[in-house]
Amino acid sequence: MSAELEHDPEPESLSDELVTVDAVPGCHRRLTWELRLRQAVQSWSDFRAALIAQGGLDQTRLASVWELELPPEGHRLIVVPATGRVQLRLHYLTLAEARSGTALAVASAIAAWVR
Repeated sequence: MSAELEHDPEPESLSDELVTVDAVPGCHRRLTWELRLRQAVQSWSDFRAALIAQGGLDQTRLASVWELELPPEGHRLIVVPATGRVQLRLHYLTLAEARSGTALAVASAIAAWVR
């Protein structure tokens, strides 16, 4: 078993001026992060349109849960407009030591796109 899987550290939270990302406690590999935007989303349809305008590929299968792939890395953004939940799923090939920084960088870019 790898050292990464032997110890599940406490949930991690990182912030900048636009967003806070929280590692999902059950994800031992730090690939899944919850996003909290500092600026409230006024229109979820505008939020979705902004992501698509920035190159997001709409992979949605259910109207109530949106899924967008964020090229070129292949990260995924899951959005539940009814509850305001926004989750980032990093691509599984993201280097373990870079996952926290990548989560914050991707989330910050998303927050800037949807302002």
